[in-house]
Amino acid sequence: MNKKNFFQNLFRGFFGIEYVEENVSPITINQEKVVFREPSSFNDAKFLADDIKAGKLVVINLDGLDKDIARRIVDFSTGFIYILGGKMKSIGEMIFLLTPNNSIFEEKEA
Repeated sequence: MNKKNFFQNLFRGFFGIEYVEENVSPITINQEKVVFREPSSFNDAKFLADDIKAGKLVVINLDGLDKDIARRIVDFSTGFIYILGGKMKSIGEMIFLLTPNNSIFEEKEA
């Protein structure tokens, strides 16, 4: 499955909306910004925290990343999400949704 098809399925199934174009980022859902990140190293993890501190929803794709680096990013993300009062949810294999504490985002009912 290519990247565009993956995000189309993700948005249709999880968010209940249509994904239009990969290069349109961030997008607005219920007045909230959504940012897609594909870290290439642990050094990119700070951008995740910056996005959450700015009140953005963050989807991170760790697929294809070295497992040890991916684990470090997940550990780091878990820590700053806890400190900032946000939430973190696995929404796919090696794909996570991070939400800030003031998010009004809710999952689509199954």
